[in-house]
Formats: sequence, C-alpha cells, structure tokens
Amino acid sequence: MPPDAPSADLLAAGATGDSAAANALHERLAGRATRLARSRLPRRLAGRVDAADVTQSAWNSLFLGARTGRLTPRGPGDAWRLLAKIVVRKAGRLARRHGAAKRDAGRERTPDAFDPAGAAGTASERLAGREELSRALAELPAAARPAARLVAEGWEANAAAADVGRTPRSVRRDVAKLRAVARGRFETFSLPPAERYSDYLLTGFLGAGGTGKVYRATYRPTGEQVAVKYLRKGLSGDVAAVRRFRRGAAAAAALADGGERGVVAVRGVGRTPGRGWFAVLDLVGGPDLQALIDAGPVEPALAAGWAAALGETLARCHAAGVIHGDVKPANVLLSDANPAVAEPLLTDFAPPPIDEAPAAAFGSPAYCAPEQADPHRWGPVGPAADVWGLGATLFALLTGRPPRVGASAAVLAGRAARGEPVPSVLHVDPRVPGELAALCAAALAVRAVDRPTVADFAAALRRAAASPS
Repeated sequence: MPPDAPSADLLAAGATGDSAAANALHERLAGRATRLARSRLPRRLAGRVDAADVTQSAWNSLFLGARTGRLTPRGPGDAWRLLAKIVVRKAGRLARRHGAAKRDAGRERTPDAFDPAGAAGTASERLAGREELSRALAELPAAARPAARLVAEGWEANAAAADVGRTPRSVRRDVAKLRAVARGRFETFSLPPAERYSDYLLTGFLGAGGTGKVYRATYRPTGEQVAVKYLRKGLSGDVAAVRRFRRGAAAAAALADGGERGVVAVRGVGRTPGRGWFAVLDLVGGPDLQALIDAGPVEPALAAGWAAALGETLARCHAAGVIHGDVKPANVLLSDANPAVAEPLLTDFAPPPIDEAPAAAFGSPAYCAPEQADPHRWGPVGPAADVWGLGATLFALLTGRPPRVGASAAVLAGRAARGEPVPSVLHVDPRVPGELAALCAAALAVRAVDRPTVADFAAALRRAAASPS
C-alpha cells in the first residue's frame, strides 16, 4: 500500500500485519500524538514521564483494537480521532496514578538502584552474586531487608519505601549500609538490560497465561521481530509477583549469555508508562507443547526425544545453579513450526528465591511437584522439582492430559500438597510403550529423593526414544 494512502486504509492494512503501512501511519501521526500527550501531562510530571512512551502505548492499543474489530475507522480523520482519544485517556490515567508523586514515573534504572553485579559474567557467577546478596542482606536489621532487597533488584527508593511502609530517607540509609557491606563482594549478577517501551511496536497477539500476555513486536530501531511479554496489570503492584518476573528474566538472560541454546533468550526488561513490567524475548517460530497436546497425544518416539532434549537442557541449567521452577507444556516452545525438525526450548523461568525461607508454594498446580505445593511438609524446592515437571510434561505428551486433573486450581494444589500419587500412564492410555510409562512413574515419585536425577532421566529417555517398546 502506498505511504500516501488514507490513514484509515493504512490502519486497516497495518492491523493485518502490513508493517510498511503501520510505519507510514506512524510517521504521519506519531509526532502529532506525542505533542498531544505532552500537552495533557501535568507539569509536575515533566521530565519524569516520556510523552513518546504514552504515544507508543496508545499506538499499540490502536492497532490491537483495529485487529480485534473493537476500533474501526469509518471515514477521513477517524484514525487520528481514535488515536487521540486513546492518548488523552492514557495521559489522564497516568496523571491520576502519579498524583501522590510517591513512585518514580520515568527511568527504568534509577540512581537509587544498587546493582550488585555487572552485566557481564557467566550464569554461575551471577547466581553466586545472588547468594552474596542474601548474605549481605542478612547483616541488615530485619525491618530494613525488604526495601533494601527491592532497591538491590532495581526499584526506586521512593517506590520501595511506599511498598513496605517506610520513609525514603530510611530506605536510602539502609541501602548505603548494604553497599558498604557488599562492596568488593559482588561481581556479576544483574538483570538483563533495561528496555525502552517506545522502541517496540506490537504487531500481533501470541498468547496468554496466568501471569501475563505475549505479543509479537517490531523493534523499531532495526525492524527486528521479537516477542514482548507483559506482566498482568493486576500483578504489577504485587511485590512477590514482580520479584518472580524479574528473577525469571534474569535467570533466562544469564543462561543465554552463557551460551545455553535450549532456552528462549531474554534480551531485556522494562517498564510501561503505567509502571507495569515487560520483558523482551527472542521470537520463536513454533508453537508451545500445550498447543500440540490440545490436539491429542504425541507419537511416543517424538515425545521421548523432546523430553530427553529438555532434560539435557535442565541438566545444564542445574549445573549452572538455575532451577526452572515451572516446567510444563505451555512453557516449552518449539523452534520450528514443523515438529519433525523442531527443538524444544524452555521459557518462563520461575526459579525459587534463594534468599527467602521457608519458601511459599509456587508453580502450576497441574504440573508442580509436592514440595512446590507445600515446602514445609515435603522439603525445600530443588532440582528434583524440575524432574517432576518434566515427567508431568512427558505424561501429557503421551496421554493428551496432565497427570493431575481436578475441578479447579485449588483442588489441584490441594492434591499436590497432600502428595496424592498420580495415575499410571498406562491407566490413562494402555497403548503407551511400557518403558516410557515406567520412566514417567519414576520421575513422578512423591518424594524428591525417590526421583532420578535429570541427567539420568534424560539419558534413559534418549535410549527409549531410539526404540520405544
């Protein structure tokens, strides 16, 4: 479509995936929209909120609305009127949200942020940095630790103080103590680089889960296609949820930086204009395993081969000190749309916190190990939890359903916490080769000590994949 086409036509074409049309419309309207956003933001937010970020947020909403049919330009000028309406609404919402001026409203990394490590280094070195951070925090008074930990993870001191109910001055004093304790000890652990929200143009919806949504996006400076995952808005103010999101992003980034090819790389994290969180990931060509399972069981040799590859990846992760924490079909993407040539890639890491004890329940109820559902009863979460998750994923590939089913997540979590044994694969589908059924049963043992190591499990799966019987 020619770049001088009517705006309504460019919007319609861009909504169907025509990036040239979308860029032409952006060049036509973005400057005007940014000026509108700037005029609608209060002076007290000047220099703290980037009007271009507001425009980009509105721009993404415009295209998503056009793609789903919620927003339809019906005549000349309608594309601008729709965009302007969204800009005004978002700017007003930002002004109201930041009315108390208690939280940082602009920079993604702030002067208060104590980065206990640099961006370089291996995964194991970064994880060692986390352990050192835990030891340093332990030397602070108990009341000072929560806010100091948040600032160490990159939060603004004002925001951390508001979240834990302390004054910004006291938080900064505690962070200064933490710096003094930690100086010379931290070398390598950090979050992936901060990303600018306005650099990404959303072009399509990829999927959703319990914690957020994932979109296809174009990185505007280069035109490269990536995936952007947004933490669900309702979780943005949940300190524990934000920690999990950031911890998972840091783990995946560290592994990828260390050369691990079996994970979906996280390129960076950032904040939206509304102070939500997003992560930028490599765009993967194939579906997740859950999409295949929804269509029915997978051929046993293929299922065993994928599970073996995942086990080998997990073994390397464990050697680097990383526990995935939420292994399930929806968190495994295929590298190619053709399953016959695709490799499975782990995504959505949810490693358990190493600096908090005792750990609370976490994981997906249908696929989590008993110790994830009740660590007080079954012991701390370790690498064996990933073995359980991998065994449960193999169970689902072979049978078309998870090993644990129930009417609700609460029911499933209760069964996991009680350590109720799951059924045999052969009870669900007698056609499954006996060797694979036995391997599943071993991986799904109730007690962690009764499960094989992930390396042994992967080796056995490789043998089974070669000649399942």
